[in-house]
Amino acid sequence: MNKVSIRIATVEDSTAIAHVHVETWQDAYRGIVADKFLANIGVDKRAAMWLERLTAETERRPLVFVAEDVGEIVGFVGGGKTRQPHLPFDAELYAFYVKPGRQRESIGRELTSALVGALIERKFSGLIVGVLEENRPGRRFYESIGGKLVGSQSLTIGDESHSEVFYGWTAIDSVGSQVAESDGSQH
Repeated sequence: MNKVSIRIATVEDSTAIAHVHVETWQDAYRGIVADKFLANIGVDKRAAMWLERLTAETERRPLVFVAEDVGEIVGFVGGGKTRQPHLPFDAELYAFYVKPGRQRESIGRELTSALVGALIERKFSGLIVGVLEENRPGRRFYESIGGKLVGSQSLTIGDESHSEVFYGWTAIDSVGSQVAESDGSQH
């Protein structure tokens, strides 16, 4: 097992990010989200989605970092301006996935730290993240780095309704210190 490098994502990473996204969804949400929905998540559609996001106009483009190990992307994180205006946070962690076989190696902490650092540089002050209520490993990770439950909403995935809970940090710089002290668990 090699030390991963964390870097900003490029357009060329779209397909590799999509592979991680699909593989992690299919693993993390098995038993939570309908099997039919998970079986039909397509890498091609996700790659197109990530290509669109990575080529968006600068003010609309999310910050996306990848974890790379010997040329293979094994995880990614994305974030930017909040999409949850009903909650008092100006930044949001949009997506955060580490390949199932690479979790619990501190990759999630390194990715989170990179994103938080970039958000702080851009003068964001508070951070929020949404996670399916039934995703216990994901919730444990956010709790381990100091996230506090701040809200919830109903979310439709496929034909099913799920509960999404939100974790928040009113001081974004506190996320960085919590990440440094956490035990490295992640989703």
